Amino acid sequence: MAISHKSKTATGHKVVTFASGTEARAAAPSCVVAQSLDDDKQRRRAIPSFDDDDDDDQWGAYMVPPTPTADARVEFVGLDARKLERASDAARDGNDFAPLCALLRSDNEACVAQAAMALRCWARKDKKLDIARAGAIPPLCAIVTKTGRGAGCRAQAAGCLRNLSVDARCRARIGKEHDLTLALAELVAKGATPAAREHAAGALRNLGVLPAARDRIAAVALKPLAALVLDGDDKGRAQAALCLGNLAKDDYVEARIGRVPWL
Repeated sequence: MAISHKSKTATGHKVVTFASGTEARAAAPSCVVAQSLDDDKQRRRAIPSFDDDDDDDQWGAYMVPPTPTADARVEFVGLDARKLERASDAARDGNDFAPLCALLRSDNEACVAQAAMALRCWARKDKKLDIARAGAIPPLCAIVTKTGRGAGCRAQAAGCLRNLSVDARCRARIGKEHDLTLALAELVAKGATPAAREHAAGALRNLGVLPAARDRIAAVALKPLAALVLDGDDKGRAQAALCLGNLAKDDYVEARIGRVPWL
């Protein structure tokens, strides 16, 4: 299965847009590499892509992700229901995300998953920096990298990191967590749900915007991403293809992608 579509623009540039199968119809391009026909050195300009999730569907063992509005209230499950409700109220009414961040360190798996899910949904809004400043990134990374955490916890944490990494400052901070790359690659390969694999691939896609992260991601994630392109659902395949497109901005990584046999 090819993951690239080639065309020529009116200005005489060759454009390579990474996509996967039916996902070629996706509105957002993965990584556009423009090669000038008039440039003797044939230097390429790449535009990396990134975005947050649009997942409003129920998945896994947890409820539909809440949409944080002035009128919305979140009904949490687990033994820490009251703490979660108070933390949600603090985020909604006072823009205070510290209580939700604190709950990411709870021993209650349901509590952690719900707190991560709430932060993931808030991070889809304009609260990314507020959430990062409240201290969310270290515990979210710890949840993803600790295999002892439940599948729901890790998937929601990966989704939250995916959304936070849309912001350049958050992305730079998350990119310093080297152990996270391997954990996300493992989620792409072995995630318990299609959404878990999608969120992990989406997080790697956003981190692939960082030049310093591309080689590190390629070292552990090329085969899982290629496999997701082939056997994932539509959203997962799209994120994997877009991630490969971002990684291909690096010539060395692009050559490695070309050697993956089933692409």
